[in-house]
Amino acid sequence: MRLFGKKRKAAATWISKGTWALFTSKNYEEAIECYDKALKVDPKNVSAWNNKGDALLNLKRYEEEF
Repeated sequence: MRLFGKKRKAAATWISKGTWALFTSKNYEEAIECYDKALKVDPKNVSAWNNKGDALLNLKRYEEEF
């Protein structure tokens, strides 16, 4: 599925918010919530999956399924 317009922008917005929470404030739970919202819009978004994995790693939630 190719994303256009509003959906692509919505996914990018959630990824940006999640990245801010993840790397700036180290609020990993909030970051995961943002990435989950981005993935609802764009389930194949590599950045959202990767960053969610980083947040889970920081929380030591190694076995959580994706």
